[in-house]
Amino acid sequence: MAETAYKNFKITALPNCEVEIEAEVSAKDFLPYRNRALKKLTKDAKIPGFRPGHIPEKVLVDKLGESGILEEAAQMALSEVYPNIVLKEAIDVLGRPEITITKIAAGNPLGFKIKTAILPTFDLPDYVKISKEILKEKGATDISVKDGEVDAVLLDIRKTRAQAEAKKKGKELKLESIVEKDLPPLTDKDAKGFGEFKNLTDFRDRVKENLKKEKIIRAKESRRGEISEKLIEKTKIMLPNILVESELHKMLSQMKEDITRMGMKYEDYLKNTGKTEEGLCGEWRENAKKRAKLQLIMNAISDKESLKPSDVEIDNDVKSLLEHYKDADPDNLRIYVRSLLSNEKVFAFLEGDKGS
Repeated sequence: MAETAYKNFKITALPNCEVEIEAEVSAKDFLPYRNRALKKLTKDAKIPGFRPGHIPEKVLVDKLGESGILEEAAQMALSEVYPNIVLKEAIDVLGRPEITITKIAAGNPLGFKIKTAILPTFDLPDYVKISKEILKEKGATDISVKDGEVDAVLLDIRKTRAQAEAKKKGKELKLESIVEKDLPPLTDKDAKGFGEFKNLTDFRDRVKENLKKEKIIRAKESRRGEISEKLIEKTKIMLPNILVESELHKMLSQMKEDITRMGMKYEDYLKNTGKTEEGLCGEWRENAKKRAKLQLIMNAISDKESLKPSDVEIDNDVKSLLEHYKDADPDNLRIYVRSLLSNEKVFAFLEGDKGS
C-alpha cells in the first residue's frame, strides 16, 4: 500500500484541544484490504464442512455478509492509514482516537472521520526572568542550624527512650507528659549505641548535619513550588481533558499504593472515610489540571533549552528502580524516569545551575 493512501483530507479544530479529521481511502487502495480481510476471516472462521483456511469466498460472504468483510477490511485499512495521516500532516495526537466510518460499500472509497485530542500549542512566558525574580525575592540567605534545634532532637530521643523503657515495665507513657528534668542526660556510651559515633559530640554533629540537609531540601522544594506556581499562572494553555484524566489516574494509583503500603485495603479506606472515587477525583481535579499544565511547560522548556537526560542516566535510574520494584514494567518505568530527570534538569537550569 502507498504510504499516503488517503485523499480529500480535511481537518477541523474543535473545542478543548480536539480535532476532527475527514478523509477517504480510494476504492483502488481499499480493495487490497478486502482481500486481506477475506484471508484473515477464512483462516479464523469455523464453518461446518470446511477446514479453516479453505473456505470458498462465496460461502464466507454468504455466512458473514459483505458488510462483515468490509468492516474487517476497514479496521485493517484505518489501522495503517491513521498513523500515515498523523505523520504526513504532522498532527501531535494524544490518546486513542474515535473513528467513525462515513461511507463503506464494495467497489467504493472508504470514507471516515476521526476525532482525537491533540497536544496544545502555547507561548512560554519569560521563564528565566520569572525564576530570577523568585530567587532574588527568596534571597541567598545562609541555611544554618542552631544549637537549640539540635537540643530539641536530642530531647525527643530521650523522651522516646523513656517511653520505651516504661512500656517494658507495663506502663503507658505519653510523650507530652514527659518532663525534661526527669530524664537522664545522653552520654558518650548512649551515642556509641546509636551507630558508629565516637562520642556524644560526634553524634550531635551528625544530627546538626542532617537537620541542615533537611532544611536545604525544604528550601529547594519551596523555591521550586513558587517557580512552578508562577509559570502556571503566567502560561495560557487549553488543556485536553485526556491529560487531566491521566493525572487523576496517576494520583489515584499513588494513593492506592500508599494505602496498601500501610496495610489497608483501598475499599476499606473509602468506606471508613465516607468517600467515593468519583468524589476524590472531583476534589483533585484542579490540582490535576495544574500538574498537567506544569508538565507541558516543563516539556516545552526542556525542548527549547535542549535539557534532555542521556540514555546512560536513564538506564542507570531504571536499573536501580527495577531492583526495588521488580514487577514494574520497564518501558513505563523508562518513560517515568525520562520525565523525572528532564524536570530535574529544567529546575536546575532555572535555578542557575547550567552544569546540570
